[in-house]
Amino acid sequence: MESSYQNLYADFEGNIYRRTKHGMKRVPTFVNNSGYELVQFKKDNGKYTATTVQRVVASAWLPNPQHLSDVDHIDDNKLNNAVSNLQWLSHRDNLMKSHRFHSLAGHGSPVVGRKVIKVSKGGKKKTYRSISAAARDNDLSFSSVRGSANHQMTLDRPYYFEFAQEDM
Repeated sequence: MESSYQNLYADFEGNIYRRTKHGMKRVPTFVNNSGYELVQFKKDNGKYTATTVQRVVASAWLPNPQHLSDVDHIDDNKLNNAVSNLQWLSHRDNLMKSHRFHSLAGHGSPVVGRKVIKVSKGGKKKTYRSISAAARDNDLSFSSVRGSANHQMTLDRPYYFEFAQEDM
């Protein structure tokens, strides 16, 4: 069935095709660093872009009358793009589902971020339970704290961040 993406078609199993003068041709896909399957296509302006296979399949087969933003894999397998495994969710509901999934995967332990340490120029240290907590407490963005801890960014502040060593 045709999706809302120009010249892209999806079958019920999650395969993507495009129409050529010789008929329908299966489009190659690739997996990104987050584990999602993507497909590349040319937009009306001639530029190439990529989108997730799950979004193409959902736009072709699943009604979305509430205009929900996220396409979710029901079984949490990011490569299972069959229509029967996809559903539209609000971003909030998708985040809540992800949180529950990761909590269960950790045997009921709460999901917490990576600990970071704020190191002041005088050597004073303060540990935060997550990058987000450090960012909030210091009025910084998440990416600024992470960039400092990764030694990819220098902050214009009298301190820097480093990742806490995990207990082994």
